[in-house]
Amino acid sequence: MFKALKLRVCWLPWLQAADSASTSSSPASTGGRPTLPAACSITYRGQHFSVPQGSKLRTALLLNGVSPHNGNAQLINCRGLGTCGTCAVEVRGEVQPSSWTAVEQLRLHLPPHKAPANTRLRLACQVSCRGAELLVIKRGKFWGEGDAVLGPAEPGQCSLPLGELEFLLDSSRRQQQHQQQQQQQQQQQQE
Repeated sequence: MFKALKLRVCWLPWLQAADSASTSSSPASTGGRPTLPAACSITYRGQHFSVPQGSKLRTALLLNGVSPHNGNAQLINCRGLGTCGTCAVEVRGEVQPSSWTAVEQLRLHLPPHKAPANTRLRLACQVSCRGAELLVIKRGKFWGEGDAVLGPAEPGQCSLPLGELEFLLDSSRRQQQHQQQQQQQQQQQQE
């Protein structure tokens, strides 16, 4: 029983990645639905950058030199499990899933988060970038539960204390890296 459960959990990210990849195909294959652009443009704390569709928001921010975590939470956080809540941000634009995950439902109802302010928040580690543009807003205090909106990020403010291990739990990043490796191999074979 545990082996079957383990296989389902192991393959779930690949199925989700395949499902999200199908949304950016031709209109005929999507049943007439509009297709997504190849990249999502993100504005966060005065910085603008583009990331591939389907990127985890937490990973996208960190790879572009800005952190969804305030102060010491850059060091003390769950690295994408959704258990600490320190990557809570306000998101304007389309993310996947469009409503809270079970993890968000639980974590954003625990202190220090509380209604009604928690309803505007999403956990950056639990959502993937979708659509053409995202505006991401970070608020003050350790968990991002404050009222004050943080201003522009200062250069060098973001650190990755664990290096590449910061992204270990992000299956969409592994999928993107795998696709890039395949493309590079195909290009090398064509040369």
